[in-house]
Amino acid sequence: MKKWLLCLWVFLVGLAADAGAAGSPLDRIYTPMPLTRTGTSDTLLFSDSPEYVFQPGILAEGVIQGRGRIYYYHVNEMKKDAVLAVYGESSHAELIHIKRTVFGDPSRDYVTSGQTLSFREVTQIDGPGEDKVLIPGRRTVLAKDPADPVSFGNLITGYVEIETKNPVRIGVAMLPAEEPLQETLKTAKPAAADTQGMRGTFPLNLSFRNSTVWNTDTDGPKEIIIGDGKTDPFLKGTDEMDRVIRENTGNYGVNYDITIQTNGTRDYDLYLNSMGGIFLATFMVYQDGLPRIYRTDVKHWFGDSTDRDYIQAGTWRAGRDVVIRIIPPGAAFLPVRFLLVPRLQQGGTAHIPTDQGGK
Repeated sequence: MKKWLLCLWVFLVGLAADAGAAGSPLDRIYTPMPLTRTGTSDTLLFSDSPEYVFQPGILAEGVIQGRGRIYYYHVNEMKKDAVLAVYGESSHAELIHIKRTVFGDPSRDYVTSGQTLSFREVTQIDGPGEDKVLIPGRRTVLAKDPADPVSFGNLITGYVEIETKNPVRIGVAMLPAEEPLQETLKTAKPAAADTQGMRGTFPLNLSFRNSTVWNTDTDGPKEIIIGDGKTDPFLKGTDEMDRVIRENTGNYGVNYDITIQTNGTRDYDLYLNSMGGIFLATFMVYQDGLPRIYRTDVKHWFGDSTDRDYIQAGTWRAGRDVVIRIIPPGAAFLPVRFLLVPRLQQGGTAHIPTDQGGK
């Protein structure tokens, strides 16, 4: 484990660049790399509506069976301190395994919260988890946001990942901090969704593979766009509180695993380019099983008021699969795109250049 962690941190790289310099990868012409979805699994309970919570209550509920993630993103606008709780409810004494919890920092600028959650989701080392048994017929607290209390005006966001054997109703509530949590949770009423309607149960894991193997010698530079709602459609899900279909506009909190198949002799550079605004995220790229971590937040407000910011995410060997793993983070603007650029030299050994982009 220690050796693996050492390798992981050795590759914790990614220097941002303004792409206005000569030779910018953004000055090339790209053609889309079509992807085929190869798998969908597990359940995401997304809680982001109402995003601004003016009254205490139940913010989201949905049924999870098997593995699932609860992802919440809310601002306390109740003008008093609050607490946010994730709970389970069943008519039976169900065993819930809490696999991990990951929390962002509370903030008033919002971007900080999404940024810190994204970084910790990738880098946090977790223990064996925790088992909890639900009290039949009662909402049982599974986890609380560590910002206890949540101050007025602060955004809080986090992941709670669980596993159940049988179907269990899972919910998210924001309640006054001054009152006993279990008592207020017992009588809490559903909160109305806001106009964005970003809540409900959605697929959690999406797996993709390029539809045609990319030849780095002959096929030219390629792009993969994430979060535009067109080439990457937004997921539909069910708001089980209102019994309506909702859209996760951005696919926030969803795991993307994108496998890039290549042949040819030319190694290639991988870049991430922000196209929609500020995008502070941490993501991973694998080849031959070794993960490398990249961060966009090495540049302050990466993507702010420009679509010309990019980071380089390594140089990769042709002929070997590369897997990109990314979760669109909250408080980030989409779309973004991955750019794949063949190197000029033939063959050679893949490496991480010391110069990650011109300024």
